[in-house]
Amino acid sequence: MEPAELVAYVRAVHARTSEAIALLDDLTVMWRPRAGEFTAGELAVHILASRAMNVRSVRGEATYYGGHDLRP
Repeated sequence: MEPAELVAYVRAVHARTSEAIALLDDLTVMWRPRAGEFTAGELAVHILASRAMNVRSVRGEATYYGGHDLRP
């Protein structure tokens, strides 16, 4: 895969993820498919924290996973 293709692919994935997250409301953000699984909101936070971790890695900065806790 060429770098431009990878960038286009990642942008498309981020766009689809953003669209899905925008659809979450107060009720669905706390939905969990089954016990022990992430809620929809926790999954959204996990995706965003992972993306931030990847950006830091590309920049050559120290990486850490910020977690997926919904509490501020």
